[in-house]
Amino acid sequence: MINALYSDTDNKNQESNQFICSGNTMGTTYEVKIDKYISLDKQKYIEKGIDSILYHINQSMSTYVSDSEISFINQYDGPSIVLSDSFDEVLSASLYYNQITEGVFDVTIKPLLELWGFRGSSISKRPDSTKIKNIMEYIGSDKISYDPTNKILIKHHPKVQFDFGAIAKGYAVDQISLYLEELSYKIYYVEIGGEIVCKGKKWYINIAYPEFDSNKNYKAIVLSNHAVATSGTYNQFFEIDDFEYSHIFDPRTGEPSQNNTVSVTVVSPKCIDSDALSTSLKVLHKEKGIKLIDSIKGVECMFIVKEGQELKNYYSKNFSNFFAN
Repeated sequence: MINALYSDTDNKNQESNQFICSGNTMGTTYEVKIDKYISLDKQKYIEKGIDSILYHINQSMSTYVSDSEISFINQYDGPSIVLSDSFDEVLSASLYYNQITEGVFDVTIKPLLELWGFRGSSISKRPDSTKIKNIMEYIGSDKISYDPTNKILIKHHPKVQFDFGAIAKGYAVDQISLYLEELSYKIYYVEIGGEIVCKGKKWYINIAYPEFDSNKNYKAIVLSNHAVATSGTYNQFFEIDDFEYSHIFDPRTGEPSQNNTVSVTVVSPKCIDSDALSTSLKVLHKEKGIKLIDSIKGVECMFIVKEGQELKNYYSKNFSNFFAN
């Protein structure tokens, strides 16, 4: 989870000229800030545009909307499906990240999330290993075919179901960012559920201390034209037989990720990338994760790892450049 702090030491009166709008979306909250005086009529226009973008994305990608595109696809067992532009864009990015993370990032995990009580009814005991094995028959991006030219999807098993929970918020942040750019705004901040993009000036961002419902800050970073996302296990988990199970899954095993990484923060040019990568790195752990990030131009990461009773930080090559002085 990332907490944002507005800061502008050059102009103490800047905040009075800052437009802020916020609300609820995707089961969480959003906030948009624009550093410019904006008339009331224009504010309403911007808010309407943001609401339209978020509504469209929810209608495409929310598994909680019964008539959404993803809900239709999850129930569909026909020969092929023509995708909308937005669904196609997110699926294409998802398959790319599936490839470069050795299958760790996978959007076909919805049946596993349901089995483990993270979508729908909660559970009181660990799922039976036979059930996990059976569900794994239709988990994995190799269970689909995708034609990016014609935006056509084919499911090779009728029970394949998608969940974009690890990438949709980042995509939505980017779409709002594009909208603001089209309106010629250059200095702004967009946040949805802790996924953030900052543009046009130095924005000070506090990364939360990695513990349940924490109000403490762990590290402060400064971003000007970057996106950032953090994935951790400390706010979404359940406990069975004195063992904590994370909401972040390893789709290769069918089980929640189990390692001593408690938090991963990723900074990149686009929020969809920060979102997907932060989740993936939590599963990959620090050695493979940092090696991957160091191979991707313009992307940096920070791991917070629990070693014994201590929290230790591990960084990609240039992540320290973002630390606030």
